[in-house]
Amino acid sequence: FIQRARRGAPSRHIDTVRSQTDMVTDQHTLGICLIMLGCLMSAAGMLFMKQSSVAYEHTLKPWQRWRFGIGLLLLVVNAAAVDVVVYGIVPLSIIAPFAGMTIVFTTLLSAAGVITERQLPSRRGAAGTLLVVAGLACVSSFGPRGDGRAASDPSLSPAALSLVCAALSFGSAWLSLPRGSP
Repeated sequence: FIQRARRGAPSRHIDTVRSQTDMVTDQHTLGICLIMLGCLMSAAGMLFMKQSSVAYEHTLKPWQRWRFGIGLLLLVVNAAAVDVVVYGIVPLSIIAPFAGMTIVFTTLLSAAGVITERQLPSRRGAAGTLLVVAGLACVSSFGPRGDGRAASDPSLSPAALSLVCAALSFGSAWLSLPRGSP
């Protein structure tokens, strides 16, 4: 009977460790998705503020500049709500490299002409943006997992897979854009 109890104890411990690991992975995945949302909000906010200065709004009184207000609101909500949650559930070593995603989203939004006048990136700018996304995918795949150690399993996590998909989507979107002179 004692041997059976001893054999059962490690099994329960392993199950507990697995469930804790799954919970941490789920929190990191949620945190990375929130980081991406925050970067998109920051990019949109900055582009709205830029459009406010380019459009006729620079002649209006500050409270009449709705584009500036939307941009400021997006930046404040990102800093006050999204970032606070992210910093609580994701290690800083994972958060820090994602600041480059703001550049990626700004490039995509300006190339699409969604908020501002359409501005296509140069080939060098697009290549730099692809390098940022590739670097983020590497950090997410092989970087620290929160306890300071590198990932022992170099397989793609769901977060890394989403970054790879983002890189491929950006590359496809960039290649599909009509080009003028190089």
